[in-house]
Amino acid sequence: MRRKFEELCDPIWKKCLRIVSSVLKEAEVKNADIDEVILVGGSTQIPILRAMISEAFDGKELCMSVNADEVIAE
Repeated sequence: MRRKFEELCDPIWKKCLRIVSSVLKEAEVKNADIDEVILVGGSTQIPILRAMISEAFDGKELCMSVNADEVIAE
């Protein structure tokens, strides 16, 4: 079931990564300049998305010390 979900959502994951890349490029910031990556919202519970984002930042460990569902409300 998870495999099918990941296959169906693959275009969404790739779009997410393109957006991240575009934002960094527009801000003239390199992946290596980022100290910490914090994901927020329900999609942070999706292992493949977490892995893809970590990989996009050269394998950097994602910050998981915040409540991803509540942090955006603060």
